[in-house]
Amino acid sequence: MIKQMEKSTRRGAANRRLGLVAAALGLCLALLGAATPSLAANAVTAEVPLTYAVKGDGASADAESTFKITATDEGETLLPVAETVTSKPGTVKFELKGDVSQPGEHHYHVTQVAGTDSGWTYDTAEFDVTVYVGWQGGVAGSTLNQIQVSYTDGEGSTVKDPTFTNTYAKASEGEKSETTKSATTSGTTTKGGSSVVKTGDSTQPLWIGLGAAGAVIVAAGIWLHCRRRDGREF
Repeated sequence: MIKQMEKSTRRGAANRRLGLVAAALGLCLALLGAATPSLAANAVTAEVPLTYAVKGDGASADAESTFKITATDEGETLLPVAETVTSKPGTVKFELKGDVSQPGEHHYHVTQVAGTDSGWTYDTAEFDVTVYVGWQGGVAGSTLNQIQVSYTDGEGSTVKDPTFTNTYAKASEGEKSETTKSATTSGTTTKGGSSVVKTGDSTQPLWIGLGAAGAVIVAAGIWLHCRRRDGREF
């Protein structure tokens, strides 16, 4: 009987020791979890490059156009420094800056702001941009500065070189002629609210002839008057 009681006492002590060990392990794990810091956000800078081109006879290589980028993710922290960029033909760059704490994708939408310059047709293309921010060298916990940029068009197809191409067309000779006709009146000017028809230089000899004839008639009348006054007849 005494031996059985001793065995029971030893088993109880062993169980208590196991319980204490388990509790100690649990406490250690809890402390380790509390001591593990959350990932701190680090400053990230990225660029979104696109191409702007012009074509057409007489298209100016200095023709400027404006482009716009918009972040499409709610709560986005990697934001454009400027939403619009005005550029001459060549490479158009949008700069993104912000604090990022986790690797992942950031999404944007790029369009061209249509201009109003005469003779130009503005490209209406639209591009969706995905900017992936990853760990440096792929090492988790390192700096987030690995940037990858990809593009898709309005139909969702991948685009390697997103380009906006504006087209210039000169006015045709017929259009120029119509413009000239509408800008001037043919042979008619307005003066004091009434129309005055220009007859041109071809009528000058007629006026000269009429003037000369009038002078001859006046001279003849004077000569006849003088003859009658002197009592002369002819």
